[in-house]
Parts: sequence; structure tokens; C-alpha cells
Amino acid sequence: MLRRTFLALATTAASATTLAACAGTSSTNPQGGKDKGGDGEVTELTWWSNHPGTSKDIEKEIISRFEKENPDIKVNLVDAGKNYEEAAQKFNAALTGQDLPDIVVLSDVWWYNFAINSQIANVDDLAKEAGIDLSTYVQPLYEDYNYDGGHFALPFARSTPLFYYNKDAWKKAGLPDRGPKSWDEMDEWSKKLAAADSKMKPFGWGDAVDYLGWIFQGPLWSKGGAYSDEWDLK
Repeated sequence: MLRRTFLALATTAASATTLAACAGTSSTNPQGGKDKGGDGEVTELTWWSNHPGTSKDIEKEIISRFEKENPDIKVNLVDAGKNYEEAAQKFNAALTGQDLPDIVVLSDVWWYNFAINSQIANVDDLAKEAGIDLSTYVQPLYEDYNYDGGHFALPFARSTPLFYYNKDAWKKAGLPDRGPKSWDEMDEWSKKLAAADSKMKPFGWGDAVDYLGWIFQGPLWSKGGAYSDEWDLK
């Protein structure tokens, strides 16, 4: 996403929708956004999204507010796929040509693939020029996009894993009505849960097919482990 496009987006809180900003040219004008009269003024922006969760209505509301405050700019919301994988495949294919979006939603698990290949923009540089206060974002989430001295995305629709527990099983095992404070405590509680009901599994992970590695970072880090140290895989 080039400077002019970002400045147009950054005029309102709608800039929060830019999870990942596309570098290079847009589908309508190499200056970023549809050009009116050849003077480089942005009049149209294209946003590719897989609408994480049930966020499509929220996305439309954000666009509505943005267009109300910026009546000369139209935002086109495009269905880029049913999930992050399909959206990324569409974006990756588009990189070989000119039909690129101004904004694209990418998974927070592997956005860095595009950053490493210089295919998305350094948000820090753009925000500095636009006068955007990036401290208003949740900093641990914003820092997820730190790479090579810059940040290459903004958090949007970030997933939040939740811990569910069976209150009846907790009560039967004599446990306090709350979640465990640590993985060590969960380990101790699992023994009590198993003793109270031998037919019940004390603990289970969510779907391990796709994103278990992401969720498992928490207990791994809490035990001093790591997947990698910079580029050195552990």
C-alpha cells in the first residue's frame, strides 16, 4: 500500500481494518487507489477479506463510517475466500500481476511470509508520515508484526483462545470454581479430575489439525521452551 492510499485510510479509525497492507500497485492505479483526473487523488480502495468469524457486518459498518467521513472515497469489500488460507492463496496469485488489493486480511500465524518477501508495507513508516498514534493498538498484538526493524501489519479480528471447564466435574473433584492459574496447577488438578471420574478425560486441546502449534505456544513459553530463537529453530 503506497503512501497516498494509507493517508486516505488513516483519516479515521477505519485504519484498524488494515491487518496487512499490500505493497506495489493497486488494481486501478499504480499510485494506490483509483485515480480521479490523473492527479493521484485516491477515490477508491479495495479491501480483500475472508470476514474472520462473523465480522462481515462489522466490516460493512466500518466502511460505512469511513465513507461517511470521506465521501469522495469508495471502499470495495471483496470476498477473498472462506478462510485465511484461501485469502492468502488469492493474494499470492495476484502478486504475479497488477490486480492487487489496497488492504488484505492475512492470518497472524504466517503473515511474515509476505513481509520477508517485501510484498506488504512497513506500517511504521506509513503511520509516521500520516501522524497515526500506533500506541492506541493493543501493544502485544501489534508487536506480533515486528520484523526487521518495522511492523508489517495492524491487528484486526484477532482470535482469542478461551478456556472452558465443566463446573460439575470441578465440584465433584473438590476444585475451586475458576480456571487454573498456571499449567502446573492444571497438572495437579488433572489428577484430581481423573480420580473423581475415571471415564472423563481431565483436559483436551482444541482442533489439532490446523492451529494447535499456535495455541500450544503458551504452555511451551511458560516452561522456558521455544519454537525458535530468531531464525534458529529449536
